[in-house]
Amino acid sequence: MPTSVPTWLVKAESYIGFHEIGNNQGIGHFIEMAKTGSIGDPWCAIFVNAVLENVGVRGSRSPAARSFTHDPNFVKLTGPALGAIAVRWRGSVDADIGHVYFYIGENDDGIVALAGNTGDEVKRYYENDTMLLGYYWPKSAELPAIGAVHMDSFDDPLPGVGVVPSASPSSAPAFLKLKPEYDKLLSTMTLRPETEAAAMAAAKKVIANSARYKEAGRLTGVPWQFIGVLDLRESDCNPARALGQGDPWDEVSTNVPRGNGPFESWVDAAVFYIDFDHLADDVDFWDMSLVCWKGEKWNGMGYRNHGVFTPYLWAMSNHQESGRYAGDGNWQAGQWDTQPGINAVLYQMNVIDPKNFIGVVEQDTTDEDPPPEPIDAPFTLEGARKLQSMLNILMPGSEDLLRVDGDIGRYTTAAVRNFQAREGLGVDGEAGELTWAAIERRLSQIKR
Repeated sequence: MPTSVPTWLVKAESYIGFHEIGNNQGIGHFIEMAKTGSIGDPWCAIFVNAVLENVGVRGSRSPAARSFTHDPNFVKLTGPALGAIAVRWRGSVDADIGHVYFYIGENDDGIVALAGNTGDEVKRYYENDTMLLGYYWPKSAELPAIGAVHMDSFDDPLPGVGVVPSASPSSAPAFLKLKPEYDKLLSTMTLRPETEAAAMAAAKKVIANSARYKEAGRLTGVPWQFIGVLDLRESDCNPARALGQGDPWDEVSTNVPRGNGPFESWVDAAVFYIDFDHLADDVDFWDMSLVCWKGEKWNGMGYRNHGVFTPYLWAMSNHQESGRYAGDGNWQAGQWDTQPGINAVLYQMNVIDPKNFIGVVEQDTTDEDPPPEPIDAPFTLEGARKLQSMLNILMPGSEDLLRVDGDIGRYTTAAVRNFQAREGLGVDGEAGELTWAAIERRLSQIKR
């Protein structure tokens, strides 16, 4: 039996990073390859079919994940094998819905899988076998060696193939690449006068529902304020609707992401979808620029293909532009998104109570009056973060971005020195009055 990597698995890895909504490298590309399904279909099976057909292997030619379990062109294996087509159930084992992925291997953390429609993209991720229906193999291909494939790490390359392909140009830009953009937009954002009342009403609605958001935040590490504004966008804070897409949480979801649930409670569903979309992954410190990146990824990066700032973030602000998705893949250039953007709502939540600002470390409340704020703002915690964010906007492309953590360490001091040298100031690495004034002057020139 062969031990080489199946051709379809090599092809599947070449699509890592492709997204559901994007340029011509998006889901439409797979539909064209597979000649089955539609934009409205869950596309994990479409992706598997497209990959198989592309290398000359007949697929199930169905958009249903479980189609591989009863298609006469596939045989069920007695165990895992490199490149095997794994099918698992969703909702319940008796329901006719599921998920399909390629088996790559496994380590102590779980099964390393490769699939489409996982967080709306093609990627490797960890699976488990608790809902596994079985491993399947095309009858037209020579049967494989059966047995678990051990992997030292998640990123192990395919045997004899080389490094795992990097994400395609359609994948979401990395946070540090987009952070200067977010910082600049946040620093120049204002609410349009005619939207202030609506944004304030939305902010009050989120705060009124904060108990369940705080519980979901406690369980996931995601700021409750961020969970709240996502829920506002998805379901208008309706406690009967799930965070993931606004479907009833006590039923199997029918909108993207489909086939999930029912759940025991709103919080149970929220924790599932936060994990499903990896919202809490790779977070060292939550601040507003990270909220922008996570929020845009949650909704999709497709607006960038039209040169429009996503209204999911910026609706009701001065940065909103005409154009919206009326549905998955349905772009309407002349339409205006009338829902409040998450940043507009977070802005008004901060007006109601500054402690709602994401990035502030909450202090224990006491009966004593809080100490007065120091005059030299750059050396307070929030002043330091503001300094780091401002320097990031002003840095040349050759300089590494600072972590906005409020720690005036050697990297921030070096950035201050570099700025002072460029401005012809005394180079001491300290953000004194002259340096602070020069930073604000440069930022005001950018904002014009």
